[in-house]
Amino acid sequence: MHKILIAFSLVLAILFNNSCASIKGDNPYFYYVMCKYAYLNQDFKSAEELCEKTKQILPKNRQIYKELMKIYLKQLKIKKFYKTIEEYLAKYNSAEDYYYVIDLLLKINSFKKANEYLTKALKKYPNNVKLKLLKAQLIFKKGDTSKESIQFLKKLLQEANKNQYLKERKHKIAYILARIYLLKGDIKTAIKILEENPEYKSKEGYAILLELYKETKDYEKAEKLLKEVLKKYPKNLDALNRLFQLYVDTNQYEKAKEIIDKIIKLNPKGKDVLLKKFFLYLKLGKVDEFIKALEKLKDKYKDNFEYHFILGMAYEEAKDYKNAIKHYQKAKNLRPENTEVYERLAIAYTNLKQYDKAIEELKQAINLKPDDYQLYTALSQVYELKGDYKKVVEVLEEATKKFPNNAVLYYYLAIAYDNLDNWKKTEHYLKKALEIRPNFPDALNYLGYSYIIRNTNIDEGIKLVKKALQFEPNHPAYLDSLAWGLFKKGKYKEALEYILKAYEKMSDDPVINYHYGRILEELGEKSKAKELYEKALNLLEKLDKEPEKGITKKIKERLKNLKW
Repeated sequence: MHKILIAFSLVLAILFNNSCASIKGDNPYFYYVMCKYAYLNQDFKSAEELCEKTKQILPKNRQIYKELMKIYLKQLKIKKFYKTIEEYLAKYNSAEDYYYVIDLLLKINSFKKANEYLTKALKKYPNNVKLKLLKAQLIFKKGDTSKESIQFLKKLLQEANKNQYLKERKHKIAYILARIYLLKGDIKTAIKILEENPEYKSKEGYAILLELYKETKDYEKAEKLLKEVLKKYPKNLDALNRLFQLYVDTNQYEKAKEIIDKIIKLNPKGKDVLLKKFFLYLKLGKVDEFIKALEKLKDKYKDNFEYHFILGMAYEEAKDYKNAIKHYQKAKNLRPENTEVYERLAIAYTNLKQYDKAIEELKQAINLKPDDYQLYTALSQVYELKGDYKKVVEVLEEATKKFPNNAVLYYYLAIAYDNLDNWKKTEHYLKKALEIRPNFPDALNYLGYSYIIRNTNIDEGIKLVKKALQFEPNHPAYLDSLAWGLFKKGKYKEALEYILKAYEKMSDDPVINYHYGRILEELGEKSKAKELYEKALNLLEKLDKEPEKGITKKIKERLKNLKW
């Protein structure tokens, strides 16, 4: 910007020195330069006045009209903008003049006006290839799938074989025609058009054709295309990454492994290469092998953040939390501003039941990134695991003050009060969450299930749970809630239908096992009910905390009172 201002200062100086007398009169060049100067400084009102003054003195200057068009657009003075175009084309109507106006109209998506002037221009200059390309652009921008538009593009594509200007842009015409066929839902024709154009098998253009192959699930052609590109350009990282992803998507993990190794050799410090390799080894169930491979690179990557972060994740996956912490700490030292590392450390410490250390990490993260509400929820969850429910409430209440319109925080706050046996506040905050986000399925289910188990308003509870299921029809917890509500209403057969769906998806949940048992017991299948009660007790023994207060006692009572 400083260079531009200096340049204009020099122009002004020359004008003042060479024509001082004429400046005192109406010097159009002075007004024009001042107009440009005002425009560059975003003083559009002054620019308009100065350029209008120039136009009055020099009414036959093309550039003044162009400047005024831009100035009116900047000020959103649309009527004046269109009026200036009319004046301009009344005076200047060469193919280039039409091209300038139509191109400007297309840039602001004024399709109706663009089409109006384009029709006039092509009538006057029917063989102008630049104007024809503008029409192709208009068809593309409008998404015009009419027969006339398709015929025009086909004809233009054929013409490109004879005209050098069009030939250099043939791939663009082919792309537009292919996109129009895609809008019509004719993917096969779109693919054929691109396949016939060598540009779409080149280093630059193959990605579009590749995505169409993937969309039609023609993975063999997709693989073949990528291999053709890589044969010509073996170090093309984009193509290698796309081939890696193709193999992952089609469950060809061993082939993916070969490709990721090539990528790492070509780009060892790539931002996400190690992460991709990690997730691939996860899928292959070879985390230990991945760890060994990375440990061999420790000297090479000792000061690499991604290396330590991903190795930490690998150790975490292998449940070696001490080594995970060691590498997360190194990553943290390398990038102390990265809050994600603090979160990973908190998770590792939590798994070791070192809750105070986890809390400290999350507090540091909040200091670094106070506008991330998820850090507050993570901190509250660690306090919950520690059994300090008052602290859970304290953290979440602080968060709700900072984020008063966040439904998730009110939902967690409701759960915190539920753990403190404060039903009044639990209900209040669940309703608050739903007031902010009426279609929040977790909150709908929690409030509905709470009404059901408390026998306060079973019908309303069922209604809320059914609404939650509209958003997530296969959620096992929601299915279980509905089954329990129907059980409470004495609709045992209907309840069985939903509990079976829940059990199918989450057979290791003690609450679902208990509910399934109760429903079967009422339907007379006491032997199967007994099995489910015993299974539920075994599952509960493995947990640190009951998922639902008093459930162990209830199951034992059912077993004790079960009558044959």
